[in-house]
Amino acid sequence: MILSPQKLARSSASHPWRTLGAWVLLLAVIMDTANLFSGPQSDGVAGFTNKPESQAAQDLIDAHFGKDDRASDTIVFHSDSLTVDDPAFRAVVEQTHTKLQQTWGADIASSTLYYDVAGNPEANALVSADRHSLLMPVTFAKKSDAYAGREEDFMHQAEGAAASGVEIHAVGDLSGSGTFGKIAEEDTSKDISIGLPAAGIVLVVVFGALVAAFLPLALGMVAIVATSGVLALLANAFDVGSNAAILSTMIGLAVGID
Repeated sequence: MILSPQKLARSSASHPWRTLGAWVLLLAVIMDTANLFSGPQSDGVAGFTNKPESQAAQDLIDAHFGKDDRASDTIVFHSDSLTVDDPAFRAVVEQTHTKLQQTWGADIASSTLYYDVAGNPEANALVSADRHSLLMPVTFAKKSDAYAGREEDFMHQAEGAAASGVEIHAVGDLSGSGTFGKIAEEDTSKDISIGLPAAGIVLVVVFGALVAAFLPLALGMVAIVATSGVLALLANAFDVGSNAAILSTMIGLAVGID
């Protein structure tokens, strides 16, 4: 039996409620399965598909000096009024270091506290020339993917000890992934909250009927929900970037409306 688009369309039109029920059932199965077996999505899956000179150079560096895939972050402490040597500044830095060691434990392979290595010449690289800023390098035990879903927790703990006069900012793999993920989530919600009403108004004007305008939007929503579930499942076997959700939302709405 050869399934053609014409036969599928004819069968769907002949049994509308059966077709609708099948789609609802399919979506429910996809989403339930995705909620149970979803895989981690990462921001660090982008790469070259060919061999540009920059990639060839990076491969040579990795081959001769070794490649460290472990995630890393740098916590930046800054104060306009206090210097690194002030007790209040030092207290914030040491509190942050202690909290990370206690809460992350073996997940942190190393973290450099300036006050422990202040006597070494290399320690000067951690302090700004005016001594109002200080860096705390943090190296994790595993790659970024191993900490998927914990990025915001790390940022909260790393920046949570900020006090009056001392700012704390985390910059690196986990903090960057957490910030990007938050922005991506906000952008995706805007696609739905702003894009759908705007598209609905345009479709009502074009079709001149509410039901006809609703169908393309419904198709787009079905595509978005189904694709999101499938992506969550594929993340178990493949590297799926977190920006895939944004693309699926954009394409789902665009194709459904077109």
